[in-house]
Amino acid sequence: MRSALLKLGEFLGKQLSDDAIEIIVTQTKFNNMRQNKMSNYSFVPKELMDQSKTNFLRKGISGDWKNHFTTAQTEHFNSVYTQEMKGIDFPFYKD
Repeated sequence: MRSALLKLGEFLGKQLSDDAIEIIVTQTKFNNMRQNKMSNYSFVPKELMDQSKTNFLRKGISGDWKNHFTTAQTEHFNSVYTQEMKGIDFPFYKD
């Protein structure tokens, strides 16, 4: 994370202090983001996002959504994804 922040700062023409980098690294850890109302969306009214059904930030595991989809839902998602991404010249990685 630290090296990515340094590269980002360089790209933006900004130099971040070691203290600023450490704060960013700490605040962007998944467990810290889950507890932060600004990143976990717990401040959003229940009418817009009912977090009693599921948290906005669940586990922090890439691809975990697949564990919650039925086979039919996965097939539908893949079909829509394939159609919508047709013609996009960008390397998307799928497992």
